[in-house]
Amino acid sequence: MPEEKHREVLFLRETSEQIALWEGKKHTKDEAAAVSGIRSVYWNSEFESVFRGLVVQTERVYLNSNEH
Repeated sequence: MPEEKHREVLFLRETSEQIALWEGKKHTKDEAAAVSGIRSVYWNSEFESVFRGLVVQTERVYLNSNEH
């Protein structure tokens, strides 16, 4: 992979004050990076554009999905 920062990438659901009120507090990008140790953090809405650029540069992709 050409860029070390893209070795691990984390995608999060974007949060807002209204989402926090109804669903509970969600991590910001900075909080998620601090908790996970992953430096490249993006919102889920950015997935398609970021992923397209990354998938052509790699041999393997691991996706974690909710089994429930």
